[in-house]
Amino acid sequence: FYITGDTVENIPHLQVPVDENEYRVRNKQINHRCEEVLRAIDLLVKINAGEAITNVIDKNNNGVKSDLTILKSSMDLTNKLYLAGHSFGGSTVLLASSLNTKVKAVFAMDPWMYPLAGQKFEISKPTLVVNSEIFVNPNNFHVINEASKNNSDVTF
Repeated sequence: FYITGDTVENIPHLQVPVDENEYRVRNKQINHRCEEVLRAIDLLVKINAGEAITNVIDKNNNGVKSDLTILKSSMDLTNKLYLAGHSFGGSTVLLASSLNTKVKAVFAMDPWMYPLAGQKFEISKPTLVVNSEIFVNPNNFHVINEASKNNSDVTF
C-alpha cells in the first residue's frame, strides 16, 4: 500500500525487464524505499515525543482509535537507532543510514547494490555486511567499498 495524506492506494507488483531502463527503475525504487525508511524514523521520533500522528489503521479499525501515547519516551532513538535489511532492504538501509544522523550502525544481509551502483553516497556509520554464498557478487562489494572508502568501520 502507498499512503499520501488520507489516501491509501494499492500498488501492484512491478515486473522490471532486464534492459537499458532497469537501472533507472531500480534506482528510483530504492530511493523511494529510502524515503519510506526516513519517514518511519521521523514517525518513531514523533511517537517517542508523545506527539499525535495520523494512523491509517484507525480508519479500518471499526472506529477504535490507536493510542500511541503509551509509547512516549519508550525508545532511545538518540543512542540506539540501528537499521537492518536483507537484499534490496540491505542496500536501502545502507543508503538511509547515509542520510540520517540518528542512525548509529547498520547490519546489511546480502545487500543487492545494483540499484545504487551509479549513485554517490557515503557509508559513514559502523556497518556489518553479511553475505551468504549465493549472494556473493563482486559488483556488490565494489559499490560498498566505494561508498565506505573513508570509513574503516565496515566489516564483511
